[in-house]
Amino acid sequence: MHITDICYIKNPACTITGKTKNNFFTGGFNMIKSKYQTTRVLGDNFLKDTGNEYRVVTQRPYKDKKNKLPDGILLTLQITKDLNQYANGEDDMTLGTFDAYVLCGTHDKGLKKGDLISLHDFKEDVSYYIDYNYILRFGDVKKLTKSGTMPNLD
Repeated sequence: MHITDICYIKNPACTITGKTKNNFFTGGFNMIKSKYQTTRVLGDNFLKDTGNEYRVVTQRPYKDKKNKLPDGILLTLQITKDLNQYANGEDDMTLGTFDAYVLCGTHDKGLKKGDLISLHDFKEDVSYYIDYNYILRFGDVKKLTKSGTMPNLD
């Protein structure tokens, strides 16, 4: 029986690791439920590919139901750039939206709909990909004054 330790799925921002038999996953996408599988999101690659610049669509307070994570904000963000070079004609992610949990200990960071922001301190240990959805968690969010620049705090 041949067992490999890492197998990559098509999505470049996510890697599924675990045990396979004969180079095939035994349960298809049900493998995520297996106790031998873990999913690791390559958040730093995602931030780099999107220029770490997003527009706020909505926000709401976030509180972890199990009280294991700090309070924060759940942001729905719109991607403003996609710097990835697609070789096989895939659509870029510009104008797509995603949710980001900012575990900053407060429910208010002074953000409004339409603000440009950047995400910081990616939390890989509590971020994951399941059922074709990303759960992305960050430690902080910074408001940008205009494309790519943070406000002067002096």
